Amino acid sequence: MTAVFETVVVGAGPAGALAAFELARAGRSVALIEKHPLPRDKTCGGGLVWRGRVRLPEGFELPLERECRVARLVPFAGAATVEVTRELPIVSMTMRAELDCALAELARDAGAQLHTPVALQALERGGAGYRLSTSAGEFECRNLVGADGARGVVARLAGFEETLATIPALEAEIECAPGLFERFAGSALFDFGTGAPGYSWVFPKREHLSVGVLAAQRGAKDLRGELERHLARHGLSGSRVRHLSGCVIPIRPRQLCARDGVLLAGDAAGLVDPLTAEGISLALESGRLAGRAIVEADGDPGRAVRHYVRALRAEILPELRWARAFAGLLYRRPALARRVLERNGATACEVLTDIVCGLRSYRGLVRDPRAWLAISGLRLRASEKTTA
Repeated sequence: MTAVFETVVVGAGPAGALAAFELARAGRSVALIEKHPLPRDKTCGGGLVWRGRVRLPEGFELPLERECRVARLVPFAGAATVEVTRELPIVSMTMRAELDCALAELARDAGAQLHTPVALQALERGGAGYRLSTSAGEFECRNLVGADGARGVVARLAGFEETLATIPALEAEIECAPGLFERFAGSALFDFGTGAPGYSWVFPKREHLSVGVLAAQRGAKDLRGELERHLARHGLSGSRVRHLSGCVIPIRPRQLCARDGVLLAGDAAGLVDPLTAEGISLALESGRLAGRAIVEADGDPGRAVRHYVRALRAEILPELRWARAFAGLLYRRPALARRVLERNGATACEVLTDIVCGLRSYRGLVRDPRAWLAISGLRLRASEKTTA
């Protein structure tokens, strides 16, 4: 027997769960399918920055491990650590298995039908929509939301030919002695002084640390070695590794994120901050936009695609264009970036913290000459002060 819905959402991460939630609370018929049983592991540092936390639905109870109102940043190799403090939590630590499960349950409680474990096997277009062949039978829908990650199958099966540009990351959940744990328990560490372009992190959870490294260039090798060097730099060598896993992170949006009644959201659409590689914020936002686009289009697939594309162009894509420009400076022109950061790395760290907190945007930074000059360590001339 075929299950029929107005919309099927594939992938129960933040993007898929938010899309299903928006549709369900508007009274639309929606199924949320996920190939793994929930809760399921997900390679992710589990650091939800403030700009993402404010995108969570009102009343949602975040499965919280720890809040960090202090971030410590190493702007380049050999630099002194810069400590940045905010009154709000810069990074809220969570476990992705728990976060994703809670968001999927939120969508279910709003009226979405949650189906797991259900793997999408084939996709056929016909009639007024799509027929999905899955490990649990067949589904039919008018609209389809692909939120199944950078390696998901929806985009490929739906005929999106563009290959996502991705970078690799490696993460370990580690246990260390209580005295050593306390050194890291009060802050989130971001270390841009890695041997290759990219950065590493140490995130304190309730009783353990999440540590990881990512390479800012495709085809990077020896991430395991870089992780070991990262642990050694911060005195964590010899710690017990509870779990080790890798993933790929998209660094550029697809040129086409929606077509023929299929809307791609989150990592599946390549919607990740290319400078920080943080994707939960944009997964939540793009999932919300996808769900609302279908609601506003009254379920009409063509109109839903147009609404979604227009929303992405207004609210997400311009910001990502400028983020790529800054990432290009930091990761592809390291000598120039180092000269800038040597002049005023502390100010750059403050600005980056404001961006991940949502207090400032990349676009706003471009439009603010004072911020540019503060980072570069230069000063405005009197005439510029008058006109800025």
